[in-house]
Amino acid sequence: MHPYLERLSSGLGETVHLGRLDGDTVSFVDAVESPRAVRVGSRLGKTMPAHCTSSGKALLTMLDEPAIRTLYPDEKLPRLTPQSVTKHSVLLKAGRRGPRPRLRSGPGSCCWPRRVRRTRGSRN
Repeated sequence: MHPYLERLSSGLGETVHLGRLDGDTVSFVDAVESPRAVRVGSRLGKTMPAHCTSSGKALLTMLDEPAIRTLYPDEKLPRLTPQSVTKHSVLLKAGRRGPRPRLRSGPGSCCWPRRVRRTRGSRN
């Protein structure tokens, strides 16, 4: 998968992350950092609440309503950033419409999250 991340980063000139959903957190398992001076830094090796990251929000849209309710039984969710989703009902609505084409990831930056599903025969 890393060569694909490198090509994507090179083509966009931006940082690219690969995240995996682990319960209600997202683990960043691979990254290619942009060579630009102003960029989103790599989150490689970090684990963060899924509802607080654009990668996590994209991954959560792959889950059905019962799975979201299991992960987030309470309506109120903790806020980590100003862009954090703070209600599980927002996650449920997002899951029905799929990932947004662009999500704010922090002050002055945004993310274009995309889901990548494992295919038969893939190793990771």
